[in-house]
Amino acid sequence: MKSRSHDRAASADAIEFVRFCYRRRRVGWPELYDEMCAVAGRGLFRGWGSDELSAEGIGFSLFEMPALAVLVERSPVPAALSGRVDRLPAPVEAAFFFVCSEALANVAKHAAASSVSIAVREQRGRVVVAVADNGVGGADVSRGSGLRGLTDRVVALGGTLLVESTLGMGTRVVAEIPLT
Repeated sequence: MKSRSHDRAASADAIEFVRFCYRRRRVGWPELYDEMCAVAGRGLFRGWGSDELSAEGIGFSLFEMPALAVLVERSPVPAALSGRVDRLPAPVEAAFFFVCSEALANVAKHAAASSVSIAVREQRGRVVVAVADNGVGGADVSRGSGLRGLTDRVVALGGTLLVESTLGMGTRVVAEIPLT
């Protein structure tokens, strides 16, 4: 069992880690998350890699990293998160966060939805995230840069991005990315 002083020290380390990454690249989410993954992958913060950071309470899986939970919590459209995946390579986790972040932003801006769900799972050597809303539909990858940016990011990792969006029936964005 961890003591409160250990929890406070871990929290201080987590805050200092995020500040360190932000000073390196003054950007917002998801770019800051990308930077945090890069810093952890290279051991640039106190020489600590992902394992040492995880031991201090700074995790990088979708469910250890509070950023995804914060996205869901702060979504202006009621959102639900389901599923679980094991530890993922940093670029895959960053892409997953980006897909979720952009999809939630699109729902809030364009969908007129009353709810949105995010489901994650591992399947046949791939990780899958599906973001679905019950809004107006009509999303089109060829219009605007958001969905094109998502597609580019997922395809760069050897994955696929599917957008299903029928007028009046909501939108479903599904990203599948290989684990290797």
